[in-house]
Amino acid sequence: MPQFLPSATDTRANEQRILKAARQLFRRRTGLAAFFEHGHWWLKIDDGEETRCYDVVDATGPDTAEGFGFEQV
Repeated sequence: MPQFLPSATDTRANEQRILKAARQLFRRRTGLAAFFEHGHWWLKIDDGEETRCYDVVDATGPDTAEGFGFEQV
């Protein structure tokens, strides 16, 4: 059976890890939404003035958390 990267695995546990990582990296508790579409996870941040979208990627090192990084699109 093939193994998939966490950013390409649609599970509730991954959604929670992604939101936890986003709260840490973006230092916010509200306006975050993670959704699985086109085979991988995305993050939307709505701060009331603008909405930004990020591709969720598997990553380690600086500017990452919980094994994820975020690339703005």
